[in-house]
Amino acid sequence: MKQLACEMCGGTDLIKQEGVFVCQNCETKYSVEDAKKMMVEGAVEVTGTVKVDSSANIDNFLKLAENAIKSENYKEAEDYCNRILEIETKNYTAWVIKGKAAGWQSTIANNRIDESITCFSKAFEFVPEDKRNDVINDVTTEIINLSNAMLSQSCNNFYSTPSLDTGITINSVCDSSIILAAKFIATCGIDETSFCNTAAKTISKSIMEAWAGRISREYSGNEYDLSRYAFETFLERSLACEDVLEYAITLSKNQSTSIQCYKDIICIKQKVLDSVYYEPNGYGGFSKLRITPKAQTEYINSIMEYHEKIKKLDDSHVIPERQMQKIGSCYVATAVYGSYDCPKVWTLRRYRDDALASTWYGRAFIRLYYATSPIIVKLFGKSAWFNHIFRKRLDILIEKLNAKEGVLDTPYNDK
Repeated sequence: MKQLACEMCGGTDLIKQEGVFVCQNCETKYSVEDAKKMMVEGAVEVTGTVKVDSSANIDNFLKLAENAIKSENYKEAEDYCNRILEIETKNYTAWVIKGKAAGWQSTIANNRIDESITCFSKAFEFVPEDKRNDVINDVTTEIINLSNAMLSQSCNNFYSTPSLDTGITINSVCDSSIILAAKFIATCGIDETSFCNTAAKTISKSIMEAWAGRISREYSGNEYDLSRYAFETFLERSLACEDVLEYAITLSKNQSTSIQCYKDIICIKQKVLDSVYYEPNGYGGFSKLRITPKAQTEYINSIMEYHEKIKKLDDSHVIPERQMQKIGSCYVATAVYGSYDCPKVWTLRRYRDDALASTWYGRAFIRLYYATSPIIVKLFGKSAWFNHIFRKRLDILIEKLNAKEGVLDTPYNDK
């Protein structure tokens, strides 16, 4: 004779209670006849149809799964649900619990929100009509909580290690969690607008906390701290913030949230535009440097574009006057010709870097020019007489540089 063992869980602790044998592990019940058959040594040939009543097993596994979920033993809960679904694939309660258990096991490296949605969709297929609304309310609340938890994980990860990679992770998590959840909520007949707006606000708030609390604060100190490497790290992190905020704008369906994101991007760009770094100048001191004049032009253009975007959403927004570039620009020439990147200004920039900067008196002129020209341009740069006087003189100089001294007017990057 074989030892009496439960066919469901394999347990050998079966006790006779009220005329039946009860497994003390999973509470499966067996009649005396069933028990005798289980103990017969060797194979037992059964003819005809045998109907197995597994309702007690399912009820027991459901209780175990529910208790596991409450105790946050998500792997255990998922295992119990799988055992139920092996017996009864249409058990909607098991599909709901499995969806929850799978979702709460998600990590940034293993996002299982899509599995949760699949399980919840399965539950909808099999739920009785009178229970449908209750299940919809339950699973939509759960998917929102799961998605927000994943978003929180990725935002905390960005704060801890701000970079382009961790910024991309936030966008990726939104694609695989927030967007999927929003689509699922919509199929349940629930407006997803509020959910998307909340996610966009969470992103915006988290990014600016990282910006103010980590990125901007860490890029400060004396000239020994503000190296080129520190500046490049600061620049990369700033770009990551801008990229994620742009994503938040696409996610947002709320005008005020979008406006705030635009303002945050302007704040970040302005900080980069104003920031400097230091490098040894070869004479025992340090030279103060910043992003190239070309990059300055791009940043200023971008800032003005974001002000225009805000204006489209908020007619009361006042667009500020276009700011001048920092040291490194051909202030007068840029004001006269309207662009830092055009053939005539390229000629002057080449002459400045190749000829004037090579002599002591040329360098003295450059310093004097950059000390006075920003003020002159700010006061008179938009007047007709300013343009008339300086354009005539600059045209003569540029023609001489091109024709007699061979200075090129092709695209140029400052040295």
